[in-house]
Amino acid sequence: MTTVRLTICEGARSRDVVVRAPAGTTWAEVIAANPTLPQGLFAGARPIAATDVVGSHPLVHAAVLSSTPAAAVTRHLLELHVIEGPGAGAWVPLGPTSVTVGRARSAVLQVPDPGVSRHHLTVGLDSGRVVVTAHDATNGTLVDGQPLAPATERELTLGNRIGIGNSVLELVRRDGVPTMTWPEPPPQVQIRMPAAPQPPEKRPWPLAMALLPLVVAGGAALLLHNPMFLMFAVLSPVMLLSQYVTDRRGGSRSHRRAMAAHRDDVEVAEAQVRRALEQEIAVRRSRTPALGTTVWVARSGAAARWSRDPTAELRLRLGTGVVESGVTRRWQRHTFGDDDIEPVALQQAPVEIDLRTAGRVELAGPQRQLVAQSLLTQLATWFSPDELQIVVCASPVNRPAWQWLRFLPHVLPAPDATPRIGPTCADTAADTTVVLVTDEVAANAPADAVVIALVADSTPQPGRIVTTAQGRVDGLDITLDLPAPGQAETAVRALAAATGSQRSSVGLPREVSLVDLAREYRTLDPTHPDAVLRAWSEASDRVLLGRTAEGPWEVSLPVDGPHALIAGTTGAGKSGLLQTFLVSWALSRSPQELSYVLIDYKGGAAFSGCAGLPHTVGMVTDLDASLTVRALRSLQAEIRRREQLLASAGAVDYAAYRDNGGGLARLVLVIDEFRVLADELPDFVHGLVRLAAVGRSMGIHLILATQRPAGVVSADIRANMDLRIALRLNDVTDSRDVIDADDAARLDPSRPGRAVAQRAGGDRQRVQVARVSGHTPRLDAAPEVLSVDPQTGAPISRRAREDDDDLSRIVSAIRRAHALEGSAPAHRPWLPPLAARLTAESGGAGTAPLGLVDLPDEQRQEWTGWSLKDGNLLIVGGPASGRSTVLRTLATGSRESVYWLTASKPTVGESLPHIGAVIRFDEHARVHRLLTWLEDRIAHGGADPVRLLIDDWDSLQARTDALSLTLSDRLLAILRDGPRAGVVTAVAGGRGVVSGRVSGLAARRLCLTSGGTDDVILLGVKPAQLPSLGTPGRGLLLPEELEIQCALPGAPAPDASVAVRFDPLPAQVDSLPAGAFGVGLDGPIGWRDDDRAILIAGPPGSGRSTALAASAAADPGRTFWLTDPAQTTDLTRWAGEHPGGTVYVDDADQLGGTPIEGLLADLAGRHRLVVTSSLTSATAAFTGLLPLVKRAGVGVILQPGPRDGEVLGVSLPTSYDEGPGSGVVVHRGRLTQVRVSRAACRTTGCPPATAAG
Repeated sequence: MTTVRLTICEGARSRDVVVRAPAGTTWAEVIAANPTLPQGLFAGARPIAATDVVGSHPLVHAAVLSSTPAAAVTRHLLELHVIEGPGAGAWVPLGPTSVTVGRARSAVLQVPDPGVSRHHLTVGLDSGRVVVTAHDATNGTLVDGQPLAPATERELTLGNRIGIGNSVLELVRRDGVPTMTWPEPPPQVQIRMPAAPQPPEKRPWPLAMALLPLVVAGGAALLLHNPMFLMFAVLSPVMLLSQYVTDRRGGSRSHRRAMAAHRDDVEVAEAQVRRALEQEIAVRRSRTPALGTTVWVARSGAAARWSRDPTAELRLRLGTGVVESGVTRRWQRHTFGDDDIEPVALQQAPVEIDLRTAGRVELAGPQRQLVAQSLLTQLATWFSPDELQIVVCASPVNRPAWQWLRFLPHVLPAPDATPRIGPTCADTAADTTVVLVTDEVAANAPADAVVIALVADSTPQPGRIVTTAQGRVDGLDITLDLPAPGQAETAVRALAAATGSQRSSVGLPREVSLVDLAREYRTLDPTHPDAVLRAWSEASDRVLLGRTAEGPWEVSLPVDGPHALIAGTTGAGKSGLLQTFLVSWALSRSPQELSYVLIDYKGGAAFSGCAGLPHTVGMVTDLDASLTVRALRSLQAEIRRREQLLASAGAVDYAAYRDNGGGLARLVLVIDEFRVLADELPDFVHGLVRLAAVGRSMGIHLILATQRPAGVVSADIRANMDLRIALRLNDVTDSRDVIDADDAARLDPSRPGRAVAQRAGGDRQRVQVARVSGHTPRLDAAPEVLSVDPQTGAPISRRAREDDDDLSRIVSAIRRAHALEGSAPAHRPWLPPLAARLTAESGGAGTAPLGLVDLPDEQRQEWTGWSLKDGNLLIVGGPASGRSTVLRTLATGSRESVYWLTASKPTVGESLPHIGAVIRFDEHARVHRLLTWLEDRIAHGGADPVRLLIDDWDSLQARTDALSLTLSDRLLAILRDGPRAGVVTAVAGGRGVVSGRVSGLAARRLCLTSGGTDDVILLGVKPAQLPSLGTPGRGLLLPEELEIQCALPGAPAPDASVAVRFDPLPAQVDSLPAGAFGVGLDGPIGWRDDDRAILIAGPPGSGRSTALAASAAADPGRTFWLTDPAQTTDLTRWAGEHPGGTVYVDDADQLGGTPIEGLLADLAGRHRLVVTSSLTSATAAFTGLLPLVKRAGVGVILQPGPRDGEVLGVSLPTSYDEGPGSGVVVHRGRLTQVRVSRAACRTTGCPPATAAG
């Protein structure tokens, strides 16, 4: 697939378009598929032919196509270039016609330099010579630093530098593009300068020596009277004078000779200085080439471009000026230690700036845009877009000024990408040098980015370059190198065109598509199912993975392996390599011959596309660590299965088994992020050791991938990892650990998929991994032309391709091929994970259904239940874990009698015959009856087994009242003693089940995990053993340590037993037979004829009056209602008339000390008394009527607590408080629970309307 971005100019209007076309597409085919494109376009002066191929000259990336032809440019051997100063990059060919150079528009070579005259000089050919003629220019002309007088001719040779104003021109050959060597910085040179000779010493006339002989001789002559002594006196001064004159003349001649020699030595030293300066300026010009030379290299496509390393330095040229050189003069002095060091200035030398060292550079002044163009052109020319990226942050107003960069490969990652030019900082690739350009916009620079900021403030500051309108730096003697109009964009387009065919130094492509590779080298279209079926019929284990410098790169695990190690840091392309490996091998082998098991500790992202392959029989992610353990156990079972198959076939290994016609598929286990797996599950690594050792003979292969291999891959595993592939690694140690060399640590960080491969006993090989991401058009795809948004530069796609990437299309083709083949699904080394919802199936006799357990060691799943032989069962889980549902499932599916105790009424059918009762903890009377019955069975034995279910044990344990404590103790006793008598108990709860006394009374435990795992861990279960699937009912069954999905309640067992029922009293009694005032557990309850004194006691609101009315309504005899303490006369008369009748007294505790109380006491022997009283008053009464009635021991206690029985002389085992009207009937020590009828109150009122009847 070829993709280019072009500029189409129609008159004054221009627009960019992106052309996508299959390789070899002609312009005619593009026009036919996109009729809106204009026809008759030109590339420069050349018309676009119908046979021109997209991607080849002239239809290359960044080409400009115009509706009108440009003027033809005749190329000659020699050219004149502006290399320094304003207008750098401009050039003109030298032909038969002379060339005028100047500032005027009429000049053939126009130089926009204020220091250049309108017509400064003329260059032409004369009899094969190049001759320059200077005009009468204001600032003169220099040729290699020598002035050229006006109207004077001089012959030019290649390399001559012509100085005009602030600019420098150079005569070059068209094909003489310089080759850059990038020398080291110039050395520091110190030239020793000779010391000047000292002047001759001026000695004074020796007057004392001349006069002393005269004095001595004169004295001798006088003393000895001899005049000869005077002659000797005169001779001595004469001799001294002669010596003095001779010395003076000799010293002057020696000094003159020494001075002449000194001048010769100084000239030699100065020559050395000049040579050192010449060498230094040559080195400086090579280290930072002139802007004109830079543009020439970019425009010509010379090999020197992109030849510098941005990680070392980002050294660029600002211009030229006076700089301090590395040359110094050392002047010698005659005294030790007094030498003088004189630095030497370098004139017209390159002025450098290292952006890496500066970190941030601000540009201000009227020429700041041109300076930015100069710096960015140098960056783009000398540093590769794979190593340096440029991001431009500019406001919408300033964005048009940066459109000249839109094609630059450092800004535009791909022809169909979006340029990194906008108001915000665009994303960049990792591990690359980033240059952020801001144009009066505040932007957050990426870490370690270099910033070039254009600012409006021209105030001089450190780190700010303030330009002037004359092309200089304010306050400094620096002439800026500024590009000629249009030259920066010309360089950008030339660099962009070169990117399309750019290859690395080893001849590898920047990227390659697996689809294209398969089409080219396998004549296979992997996106078509028929082609996949044909490839399966040819059956090969050679996996096409990418390209080498020489051709396709293929590997074979059975031959090169049997196992492979892949390493690569983030962004290196490790996941892409795994996807390519899986997809490419799946194109060569059918699912009956090849199976994949994928383990990805990045959450499944690496294999997201490959999970849909029919070859994939299992996938594990880091979202479920327990599933990884399950995978290892299943793989161990798979090894045993394969060993049995090979043994039964008499085959020594997998190859022999296949040769004998065996249909066992190869199994490839692929583990991504192996280091994380090894850290979290070290036992898994030990299992892999055996798998690696027997892999080749069993047809099992390992592919281990990791970011940091050091210290993870053991020696045992490494011994079988004969195929090793290292993508880019950050650490040299990691690289050596994989391929025994540093090569992987030096791979280009901007080339995902670049790798070094090593086979056993083979040399290392540098490769480019084929990609399966992105979209490779079909072979018959029509060329596509996309418009480009003029504001953002983003292509405007005509259709979305979200599900049309290569990986999706290849997987779809393989799936369709498998469907067309009609073969059975591949064998799975483990079954699918347990379903989240299951419905219980009926268990056998003595077993209640529980759920489906996973048996990875046996590669199967089976139903399990709670057997009577298992004894008690603990169900541990937090809220919403499904523990109550588990109890419902057990209750519904049990064949034995079931009784359920719970804190709240569950939704389970008590109508089922085998469910004897569902009782809340606060139904004390029913609980007492049930536990008493169970305790009796345990003590004396029973014929049929019983299941007791207790839900929310924690709620019971949280209660501190005496009844609850007693209940807990009784239940613990049943748990302890029940199993041997056929009474088994299932207890469900949270931490109370784990940490309380109940935890030691059950051998079997069900740990549910969806409601939290903290409580379960208290049972000694390791976190790695717990399934992390957050669905109710998922858990771990102990002590077998089996994962289980508990079932939802199913249909009741058809042959379930009929349970003894413990039904509650009716909540309301509407009708009763004659003589009954309430209903007990065994039926209606009434008073006996010999019950002569009856007490109805209870707290306020408990229904005492209702019970009294019910008793009266049930009485067939004569009755008297005492409604007023003043009825003494009426009661006396009635008692006389009706001996043996019944007197009903409400609130008898209010009659104490009244006459009527004594009368009632007198009547007690001859008449029946039925009285009511509050519990408090009745219990505390010791005299009067109430003690008389209490002594009979007959009555009803309503809503009593455990201590309220003493009012009638009994001890209550529990509370019988079930609301108003509920209570217990006491009959001389015997207790019967009762619900009093309210029918009498509804029909006659309470008390009756008449006092006597």
